[in-house]
Amino acid sequence: MNIITLVKQEEERIIGYRRYFHENPELSGLEENTISFIMKELDAFGIPYVNVDKGGILATIDSGKEGNTVLLRADIDALPIEESPINAGGKAKSTISKNKGVQHACGHDGHTAMLLGAGKVLNQLKDNFKGKVILCFERGEEAAYNIRYLLDYMVKEKMKIDAGFGLHISTVHQQGELMIQSGPVMAGMMVFDFKIIGQAGHGSRPDVCTNPLDCFAAIYRGIADLRMTRVNPFHPLTYSIGSVHAGSKANIIPDELSFSGTVRYYNMEEAIIPFRTAMLEVVESTAKMYHCKAEYKEPAMSLPNVNNEILTEIARNGISKLFHNDVVTGEPWMGSESFAYYSLLFPTVFVFLGTNNVEKGMTAGVHNSLHDLDEDMLYKGACAHVAYAIEYLNSDTNIEYTQTSRNMKDIFEELGYPIV
Repeated sequence: MNIITLVKQEEERIIGYRRYFHENPELSGLEENTISFIMKELDAFGIPYVNVDKGGILATIDSGKEGNTVLLRADIDALPIEESPINAGGKAKSTISKNKGVQHACGHDGHTAMLLGAGKVLNQLKDNFKGKVILCFERGEEAAYNIRYLLDYMVKEKMKIDAGFGLHISTVHQQGELMIQSGPVMAGMMVFDFKIIGQAGHGSRPDVCTNPLDCFAAIYRGIADLRMTRVNPFHPLTYSIGSVHAGSKANIIPDELSFSGTVRYYNMEEAIIPFRTAMLEVVESTAKMYHCKAEYKEPAMSLPNVNNEILTEIARNGISKLFHNDVVTGEPWMGSESFAYYSLLFPTVFVFLGTNNVEKGMTAGVHNSLHDLDEDMLYKGACAHVAYAIEYLNSDTNIEYTQTSRNMKDIFEELGYPIV
């Protein structure tokens, strides 16, 4: 069994998948054509599946031999970005989106293509492992937390899944590198959205108005100080405001201002909880001091991705057999991923496939119109899926792990994404 040889035989197919998905991107929760395409390919491979309403596809490769069950996951949605036909190096891209204002700028087209290719190969290799492989194609990772429907389905159907594996392309790592390490690898995220209400009036008489812009300026300075004064310095936390809206005309003092942003972190107790508490105190007390009113919903906090130590070692062992010189470690990514929520039900490991290539001009980060994906690396990602699944299933590893006792509906209600 030569995994690289088998995957290489499917490389043209995998690249074709990636180009199809890239040319036909769909936004979070609207991936109907993408879902139909995946189901058609799974039918052709003879792999049974269930299409979970709003959640995505769960396909099962059953070896017919008793053993553990491993879930391999890909996200399938795109972003609301108008794509540039050239990449960061000024070179023409191999393919661009046909859907105006929508782009696969985070590698999900590649993720889906790699998992489909890996699924075809694993289905051919059923005699070489025990247990089952679940191929998970997740909808709405970018914006809608559609993972809530997948997890709710898994709980209600009492699915027994023993371990999960995810892979994300990385423009931080050099072409072909596979970053595999235990512990924190992607941050948790808190999204905040505030409205400051003052009293509008004419710009010539600011003394008889209550300008929410003045209040916001003070809030901005106050929150910026919190990282150094209220958060343990040994725990990383980043904070940014990405949206501010107020006013309509130069000589009109507006009656309200809205602003929103995100906070990224790895530690709940030592970082985000004290920051969140202090941020709300700053907003409320400053609004009161400036005779304004603050309106907001309680900001919810999502989970960081923390790799299970045992699964990380299995991933490193399995993937190193194929690409020993390319397996590396590195700094955790401060971006966030819904993959963290699978760990509510079973242990997981999340790895990164480097695609940074200066010569090809493929250096732009994700969520960028210049982002370009190195298709020559797709076979490596597919190999990683196959290698990990076989290594894990044949290891007979049983990890003591406690599922969350909380109801999925309650968890996602707090996030602002109720299960309906």
